[in-house]
Amino acid sequence: PSPRHTHTDPAAWALCHLSRCSSGRAPPVMSLLLEEAEQRCQHKLELLEQELTARVRTAEDRARHAEADAVVERQRARVEVEIAKSEARRKVQEAWEDAHAAQVRAERAQERAQEAERRCEELVAQERAASESRVAHAEERAREVQEAAERRGVEMH
Repeated sequence: PSPRHTHTDPAAWALCHLSRCSSGRAPPVMSLLLEEAEQRCQHKLELLEQELTARVRTAEDRARHAEADAVVERQRARVEVEIAKSEARRKVQEAWEDAHAAQVRAERAQERAQEAERRCEELVAQERAASESRVAHAEERAREVQEAAERRGVEMH
């Protein structure tokens, strides 16, 4: 069969093969009908091809848009992750600085407490020494008074 007689429409194929004369040529009316059927089939094929091409283009466009959206989403997610990491590092740094500052304050408070305790011990030692000195002085004075009293008592007898 010639390319002209290759049909996808079964009715056109049947018309083509049934209407042939024994000579292998179609009668003129049948030839016109066959040609018209072939044209209709060809037109339907062209419309179908156009529709399918449009569908493919639409699907490709959707795929490109989806890929572009995915790229944008990946970039946005990376940015969000970096922001979150940066924020976490900042918070860790702040927490470390706060802990260090608290430790320094505690050490200073400990030093002040130790200094206050040392001063207190010094004051107690000074007060004790002063008290002992007063007691020793009072005892000395009492001995002197007693000795003087005893001398007077001896002088009076």
